Amino acid sequence: MKTRKIVPAIVLVFATICAQSFAQAPYYQTSTTYSLGNNIFLKCDVDPYGGVTLYNPNSIYTYANQTYADGTALPEDIAVGDTPACTMTNASDHDIQNRVNRVLTTTQKQRLGDWTLPVSVIVNPQTGKVIEVFFWFINDSPYNQLPPSVFRQIEQNFLSQPQITDFAVTDTGRQLNYVMFSWSHKFK
Repeated sequence: MKTRKIVPAIVLVFATICAQSFAQAPYYQTSTTYSLGNNIFLKCDVDPYGGVTLYNPNSIYTYANQTYADGTALPEDIAVGDTPACTMTNASDHDIQNRVNRVLTTTQKQRLGDWTLPVSVIVNPQTGKVIEVFFWFINDSPYNQLPPSVFRQIEQNFLSQPQITDFAVTDTGRQLNYVMFSWSHKFK
Protein backbone atom coordinates (compact mmCIF):
# COMPACT_ATOMS: atom_id res chain seq x y z
CA MET A 1 0.00 0.00 0.00
CA LYS A 2 2.76 2.44 0.94
CA THR A 3 4.71 1.46 -2.19
CA ARG A 4 1.82 2.54 -4.42
CA LYS A 5 1.93 6.04 -2.93
CA ILE A 6 5.71 6.38 -2.85
CA VAL A 7 6.39 5.30 -6.45
CA PRO A 8 4.19 8.00 -8.06
CA ALA A 9 5.73 10.62 -5.76
CA ILE A 10 9.24 9.53 -6.75
CA VAL A 11 8.30 9.57 -10.44
CA LEU A 12 6.83 13.07 -10.08
CA VAL A 13 9.96 14.39 -8.33
CA PHE A 14 12.22 12.77 -10.93
CA ALA A 15 10.15 14.18 -13.82
CA THR A 16 10.26 17.67 -12.30
CA ILE A 17 14.05 17.52 -11.87
CA CYS A 18 14.52 16.29 -15.44
CA ALA A 19 12.24 18.97 -16.87
CA GLN A 20 14.12 21.70 -15.02
CA SER A 21 17.50 20.39 -16.06
CA PHE A 22 16.48 20.37 -19.74
CA ALA A 23 14.78 23.77 -19.62
CA GLN A 24 16.74 26.57 -21.22
CA ALA A 25 18.36 28.81 -18.64
CA PRO A 26 17.47 32.45 -19.26
CA TYR A 27 20.09 34.44 -21.09
CA TYR A 28 19.81 38.14 -20.46
CA GLN A 29 20.03 38.49 -16.67
CA THR A 30 23.20 40.60 -16.42
CA SER A 31 25.07 43.01 -18.66
CA THR A 32 27.63 41.19 -20.76
CA THR A 33 29.02 40.76 -24.25
CA TYR A 34 28.25 37.50 -26.04
CA SER A 35 30.88 36.09 -28.36
CA LEU A 36 29.21 34.39 -31.33
CA GLY A 37 32.44 33.21 -32.96
CA ASN A 38 34.40 34.59 -35.91
CA ASN A 39 34.96 37.89 -34.09
CA ILE A 40 31.18 38.52 -33.93
CA PHE A 41 29.72 39.93 -30.73
CA LEU A 42 26.38 41.00 -29.31
CA LYS A 43 26.28 43.45 -26.41
CA CYS A 44 23.66 43.04 -23.69
CA ASP A 45 22.91 45.87 -21.26
CA VAL A 46 20.51 45.13 -18.40
CA ASP A 47 19.19 48.12 -16.48
CA PRO A 48 18.28 47.99 -12.75
CA TYR A 49 14.62 47.38 -13.61
CA GLY A 50 15.25 44.36 -15.86
CA GLY A 51 15.13 46.16 -19.19
CA VAL A 52 17.41 44.48 -21.74
CA THR A 53 19.03 46.26 -24.69
CA LEU A 54 20.76 44.02 -27.25
CA TYR A 55 22.95 45.59 -29.93
CA ASN A 56 26.13 45.29 -31.90
CA PRO A 57 29.01 46.67 -29.78
CA ASN A 58 30.23 48.58 -32.84
CA SER A 59 26.96 50.52 -33.02
CA ILE A 60 27.24 54.27 -32.77
CA TYR A 61 23.61 55.36 -32.36
CA THR A 62 22.03 52.92 -29.89
CA TYR A 63 22.41 55.38 -27.02
CA ALA A 64 23.17 58.54 -29.02
CA ASN A 65 20.93 61.57 -28.74
CA GLN A 66 19.07 62.33 -31.91
CA THR A 67 19.87 65.85 -33.07
CA TYR A 68 20.05 67.89 -36.21
CA ALA A 69 23.09 66.91 -38.28
CA ASP A 70 24.93 69.99 -36.97
CA GLY A 71 24.39 68.84 -33.36
CA THR A 72 21.67 71.28 -32.33
CA ALA A 73 18.75 69.98 -30.29
CA LEU A 74 15.50 68.94 -31.93
CA PRO A 75 12.21 70.75 -31.34
CA GLU A 76 9.65 68.71 -29.41
CA ASP A 77 7.45 67.82 -32.42
CA ILE A 78 10.37 66.04 -34.08
CA ALA A 79 11.84 64.59 -30.87
CA VAL A 80 8.56 62.86 -29.91
CA GLY A 81 7.79 61.70 -33.45
CA ASP A 82 4.86 64.02 -34.25
CA THR A 83 6.71 65.05 -37.40
CA PRO A 84 7.75 61.87 -39.25
CA ALA A 85 11.39 61.47 -40.24
CA CYS A 86 10.73 58.53 -42.58
CA THR A 87 7.97 56.43 -44.08
CA MET A 88 7.68 52.87 -45.31
CA THR A 89 6.12 51.55 -48.49
CA ASN A 90 3.79 48.52 -48.44
CA ALA A 91 6.47 46.46 -50.17
CA SER A 92 9.12 47.41 -47.65
CA ASP A 93 6.71 46.75 -44.76
CA HIS A 94 6.17 43.17 -46.00
CA ASP A 95 9.91 42.70 -46.56
CA ILE A 96 10.77 44.06 -43.11
CA GLN A 97 8.27 41.74 -41.40
CA ASN A 98 9.74 38.76 -43.28
CA ARG A 99 13.30 39.68 -42.33
CA VAL A 100 12.33 39.22 -38.68
CA ASN A 101 9.81 36.36 -38.99
CA ARG A 102 12.03 33.96 -40.90
CA VAL A 103 14.65 33.77 -38.14
CA LEU A 104 12.61 31.92 -35.49
CA THR A 105 11.60 28.28 -35.60
CA THR A 106 7.94 27.32 -35.29
CA THR A 107 8.60 26.10 -31.74
CA GLN A 108 10.23 29.39 -30.75
CA LYS A 109 7.31 31.35 -32.20
CA GLN A 110 4.83 29.18 -30.26
CA ARG A 111 6.74 29.79 -27.01
CA LEU A 112 6.49 33.54 -27.55
CA GLY A 113 2.71 33.40 -27.86
CA ASP A 114 1.27 36.91 -28.04
CA TRP A 115 4.42 38.69 -26.85
CA THR A 116 5.72 41.37 -29.19
CA LEU A 117 9.37 42.27 -29.62
CA PRO A 118 10.35 45.94 -29.75
CA VAL A 119 12.72 46.27 -32.72
CA SER A 120 14.51 49.51 -33.56
CA VAL A 121 16.43 50.19 -36.73
CA ILE A 122 18.71 53.14 -37.28
CA VAL A 123 18.33 54.53 -40.77
CA ASN A 124 20.89 56.58 -42.66
CA PRO A 125 19.14 59.94 -43.15
CA GLN A 126 20.61 60.41 -46.63
CA THR A 127 20.04 56.95 -48.13
CA GLY A 128 17.14 55.39 -46.21
CA LYS A 129 19.19 52.24 -45.64
CA VAL A 130 19.30 50.46 -42.28
CA ILE A 131 22.72 50.92 -40.68
CA GLU A 132 22.09 49.57 -37.15
CA VAL A 133 19.56 47.38 -35.35
CA PHE A 134 18.83 47.01 -31.65
CA PHE A 135 16.26 45.29 -29.47
CA TRP A 136 14.71 46.09 -26.12
CA PHE A 137 12.65 43.82 -23.85
CA ILE A 138 12.14 42.89 -20.20
CA ASN A 139 14.43 40.10 -18.98
CA ASP A 140 11.57 38.06 -17.51
CA SER A 141 9.82 37.90 -20.90
CA PRO A 142 10.03 34.81 -23.14
CA TYR A 143 12.66 36.63 -25.21
CA ASN A 144 15.23 35.77 -22.56
CA GLN A 145 15.01 32.17 -23.80
CA LEU A 146 16.15 33.05 -27.33
CA PRO A 147 19.89 32.69 -27.87
CA PRO A 148 21.95 35.73 -28.88
CA SER A 149 22.44 34.20 -32.34
CA VAL A 150 18.72 34.76 -33.10
CA PHE A 151 19.02 38.50 -32.52
CA ARG A 152 22.27 38.65 -34.46
CA GLN A 153 20.58 36.91 -37.42
CA ILE A 154 17.72 39.42 -37.40
CA GLU A 155 20.31 42.21 -37.42
CA GLN A 156 22.13 40.58 -40.33
CA ASN A 157 18.88 40.21 -42.28
CA PHE A 158 18.69 44.01 -42.31
CA LEU A 159 22.36 44.80 -42.84
CA SER A 160 23.17 42.15 -45.46
CA GLN A 161 20.94 43.69 -48.12
CA PRO A 162 22.38 47.20 -48.53
CA GLN A 163 20.98 47.48 -52.05
CA ILE A 164 17.45 47.61 -50.65
CA THR A 165 16.22 50.99 -49.51
CA ASP A 166 13.75 50.25 -46.76
CA PHE A 167 12.61 53.72 -45.87
CA ALA A 168 11.77 56.95 -47.62
CA VAL A 169 13.39 59.65 -45.51
CA THR A 170 11.38 62.87 -45.33
CA ASP A 171 12.82 66.37 -45.70
CA THR A 172 12.77 66.57 -41.89
CA GLY A 173 14.61 63.25 -41.57
CA ARG A 174 17.37 64.31 -43.97
CA GLN A 175 18.28 67.09 -41.55
CA LEU A 176 18.96 64.69 -38.64
CA ASN A 177 22.11 62.90 -37.47
CA TYR A 178 20.16 59.61 -37.75
CA VAL A 179 16.60 58.39 -38.14
CA MET A 180 15.21 55.78 -35.79
CA PHE A 181 12.25 53.62 -36.75
CA SER A 182 10.82 51.29 -34.08
CA TRP A 183 7.94 48.86 -33.96
CA SER A 184 6.58 46.07 -31.77
CA HIS A 185 7.00 42.94 -33.85
CA LYS A 186 4.49 40.09 -33.58
CA PHE A 187 6.00 36.86 -34.83
CA LYS A 188 3.88 34.93 -37.34
